[in-house]
Amino acid sequence: MATLYEFPAPADLPGVTTAEVIASWRKHMKRAGGTTGLEKAAQLIASQLEV
Repeated sequence: MATLYEFPAPADLPGVTTAEVIASWRKHMKRAGGTTGLEKAAQLIASQLEV
């Protein structure tokens, strides 16, 4: 849900870094980040590149 609040359209993701994704998640979640968060942010960005 935090991702959709900050990046509602796939066109919002190009040029965004994993650190920026995690920073945006922290606005909505207490424990955003960590190893799992970094992996999820990287997967999110990588999936946008495949489209």
